[in-house]
Amino acid sequence: MGGSTQFEMSFALLIVSNAITMSLGVQYASFDLAHDLAYTDSARTSAETWPGADDVLHTLSYFFGSLFTLEALLKGVFLRRRFFESYWNMFDVGLVVMWIIETWIVESMGLNPMLLRLCRLLRLVRLTRMVKTFQALDSLQVLVGSMSACMSVLLWSGILLGFVMVVVGMFLNAMVTPYMEPDGNGDLTLAQRQQLFTYFGSWSRCMITMFELSLGNFIPVTRMLTENIDEGYGTLLVLYKFIVSFAVVKVITGVFMHETFRVAASDDNLMIVQRIRQTRRHMKKMSNLFSRLDTSLDGRIDRAEFVALMEDSTLKTWLASMEVEVENPDLLFDFIDNGDGHISLFELVRGVARLRGPAR
Repeated sequence: MGGSTQFEMSFALLIVSNAITMSLGVQYASFDLAHDLAYTDSARTSAETWPGADDVLHTLSYFFGSLFTLEALLKGVFLRRRFFESYWNMFDVGLVVMWIIETWIVESMGLNPMLLRLCRLLRLVRLTRMVKTFQALDSLQVLVGSMSACMSVLLWSGILLGFVMVVVGMFLNAMVTPYMEPDGNGDLTLAQRQQLFTYFGSWSRCMITMFELSLGNFIPVTRMLTENIDEGYGTLLVLYKFIVSFAVVKVITGVFMHETFRVAASDDNLMIVQRIRQTRRHMKKMSNLFSRLDTSLDGRIDRAEFVALMEDSTLKTWLASMEVEVENPDLLFDFIDNGDGHISLFELVRGVARLRGPAR
């Protein structure tokens, strides 16, 4: 029970529901924050905007926490020693302990609210448990496996892009700093100098701007430098965007795609899942074919039934689409039959599979 797919999927749905509840909690708290900041027209508090939501959210928090605690206990009872062999199970226990600390210690003792927020933040880690469920689905397993395999590529890609952005960012900072100084170059207004400082005034601001230029919308920064300083900056930044975004980033994307294909082609678990799926599809198709060939409805196909229906051009085309060519129905019957003069469903499934395989 503790390790069954149905069990895991049930609690995966609970995790998603809990995430939705936590999102609603953040939205609820934002009403009070907006009211305190007098943000736009936020004239109402959380309690006034969503009456009764606070009690509902607290109740749901206890509900989900209790269910996750029950899940860990059930797994411990049914899996026994095997429970401690899985890192995911230890992870689940840690999350349950966090929930108990948040609910019964931090809140009840009135400790630092920052500690309470930290405990609530750690609850988000529970969402990473969804990776376990994803691994039961082949398409998502490719994504998870590819991301795991691409960690080294991600590291070196980040180092390369980071180096490029640091160098170009320092260059731009050195070039525009004189324009930001009160007695510097140009005849800029205070508002224009402040705008330059917003983008290039410090190393951290330069890095944010370089991320925007490299991976985001480069037009606002480019137009700002073009209008306030010189049109040459526009040419320089367009050239940078072309080299980094349309060359370096595309190459990195290609490497990530290559890793994805490699994982999909070499993952043993994925190949097993896909093979099982292909076998089920083949079994279903052969069952439909058997029902059509068994005109006498006695649960087996004799030679006369087989040869008669194999003259159907539509049926021949359907079999050809599965790489089974029907040129001689009698020879095909002899190949599938085990020698008793009749074909059973098992013989049909196995025989057609052999025809599509290396024996073909």
